[in-house]
Amino acid sequence: MLWRASHFILLIHLLSCGEDVSTGLGPDVDKPTPSVVLSPEQVKERAPGVQIRERVNKGVSKKILNEFEKPLHTYPLLDHTMVEYGKDGLLYRKGVDGPFSGRMIHMGQGGDSILEASFLDGRPHGAQIRKNKDGRVIMEAWMDRGVLTGVKTKWWDDGRVREEEYWENGSYRGRSIWDESGRLVKEERAR
Repeated sequence: MLWRASHFILLIHLLSCGEDVSTGLGPDVDKPTPSVVLSPEQVKERAPGVQIRERVNKGVSKKILNEFEKPLHTYPLLDHTMVEYGKDGLLYRKGVDGPFSGRMIHMGQGGDSILEASFLDGRPHGAQIRKNKDGRVIMEAWMDRGVLTGVKTKWWDDGRVREEEYWENGSYRGRSIWDESGRLVKEERAR
């Protein structure tokens, strides 16, 4: 039981989008302040030349999504209260014997989706997406049968990339961090 709870907490932690207190931005970089939500087109108009990288996991996503027997949207979409982790650490739909394959959604207090995760045979598999209260995607990570892989991306409210973490088969490979103006402020690579 404790292992199941820790497994769920680990998934939420990996997919969390809280403030990173260890960004190393230094005293010359102001802390981000809340901003108006802009569309990618509005950002391009206001800051020509700034790149907005919305999805960088195209190769990873294609490989992972091909592992589902049918299109992912045809699998069940369940609220997080309808599923539970078994003693084996796999996710199960309550009242169903086999491990869960499909999509799980966690709704916020206002009824908005704040977390969407896909599962295959009870393990996180595919896109794991966190949204803000306005429904804008603020974090996307890809899991391959329970293992973080590809690029985990976080965005500022205006659609600019905030942070990219690079993962390969569950191993951390580094990250890049941008400030709210789109300036790269930190880059690190694992050895």
